[in-house]
Amino acid sequence: SFTIPNPISPLHLLRVAVLDSPVHSTDSSPRVAAILVPKHRETDWIFSTESGHLQLLLNLPDISRLVLIGDDGSDFPTVYHRPIAEDNDSERLEQRLKPLAVALSPKTLSGGEIDDVPFLIFDDNVVSSVELEKSVGPFVGEMLIEDVEIEIDDGVREFRRRLRFKRMPNLVQSDIKIVPKCSSSALNSSSPSLTRTDFKPDLTDLVHPYLAPMVASLSLIGSQIKSRPKALCIGIGGGGLLSFLRLQLGFEVTGVEIDPQVL
Repeated sequence: SFTIPNPISPLHLLRVAVLDSPVHSTDSSPRVAAILVPKHRETDWIFSTESGHLQLLLNLPDISRLVLIGDDGSDFPTVYHRPIAEDNDSERLEQRLKPLAVALSPKTLSGGEIDDVPFLIFDDNVVSSVELEKSVGPFVGEMLIEDVEIEIDDGVREFRRRLRFKRMPNLVQSDIKIVPKCSSSALNSSSPSLTRTDFKPDLTDLVHPYLAPMVASLSLIGSQIKSRPKALCIGIGGGGLLSFLRLQLGFEVTGVEIDPQVL
């Protein structure tokens, strides 16, 4: 990676990373694309670590080389808000950076192929996020707890608290639903906000994709559920499954976790 002056704001620097896919077939013609890192997500592990870069490449199997471009610096806010409207500066920046993306294309490409370097848009369901805590465990390594506002089906939004590991930053290890501590009437007329509202966990729902099928499998012992069975959970993660089994189904739960920092 290297830095260059921002062509539309020369007092600021851009960091450019050239990423080559480890899985692209050498039998096919190389394909190149570029991505502008979403503003204020420059330090997100997705965009700032080798493991995050690898996951980006694996999610783009048709791309052999990816040029990742974002603001350079160390004083980025720990709060992210997705822009409400289209960012005209991003469009201008893409146009100014197109020659750079072309110049960074593999030399094996022909002239017509080099001229066609599209700028892709990174888009996930995160509307806003705020970092709560970072820590390092002896087994899982560096981990992050954050509150996020996400878009789910049909534009409906929901607040969640989630756990991510640096070694697999694109994968949410665990998440739970969070709700405002105050009632809706006490929030005045304003909508809840990650930075202005106090939240509490809502352990009545299983929102993480793989937890609901795990609980559904308990139907195999349906006749014994009313007798308050005991459950042993190997790996605690964010604690969503253990809490649901205890609070909603009345299980006596024992959890085992290899990394004490996760607890």
